[in-house]
Amino acid sequence: MQNLLPARLDERAVLVRGAMRDSLQMEGMDASFHAVFVTGTHARAGTADAVLDHTWNGGMIYNLRINGRAMNETELNALVAGRFGAPVVLVTGDEATIAQTRETLPKTVMVPVKRASGRGVAASLHPREACRRIQKAAAEAVRVREQIPPVSVPNPMVVEIDYQRTDMAQTAALVPGVSRIGPRTVRAEGDPDVMFRLKELLVYRLRFEL
Repeated sequence: MQNLLPARLDERAVLVRGAMRDSLQMEGMDASFHAVFVTGTHARAGTADAVLDHTWNGGMIYNLRINGRAMNETELNALVAGRFGAPVVLVTGDEATIAQTRETLPKTVMVPVKRASGRGVAASLHPREACRRIQKAAAEAVRVREQIPPVSVPNPMVVEIDYQRTDMAQTAALVPGVSRIGPRTVRAEGDPDVMFRLKELLVYRLRFEL
């Protein structure tokens, strides 16, 4: 969580990095933001021909569903942004991630910069060409921002998490309001704000020997 070069940022930017956070990749998000860019993102765990497919914490989590739909990190971030009325206007990643995310964010400007032929193999654009395409798309995303709606956030929100191991689900079910519905799966339901914070606990704050 320290993969940005601070000296390369615009001087108006504020950098949030490191762990642990209260809102995963969306730490600091509030109603003052008008739009969200998600760059270098990945497809959800179990996606074929996607670079490093995973859902946040690959050592613990296999998949995560919101109201029955398995979601990738961009889609989950879009829910948090939607809670504050902000749309995700730009997404970059591999072709599989872009195709998957279009199902939820059909009007978002998207830039594929690589094509995977396996979880650890990709044909990538030259970095300068990738940057040119992203820069052009970012300008377009800002221009059409008002045409891109924020994601609608379900209320109540149902969160289901498939863990990698049975003992992880067993431990998670000790948290009040969380029930175990399968050997590796837990479920919780409630107000979105509560669910966003509970998700942080269930995905990152519980500790196991991996």
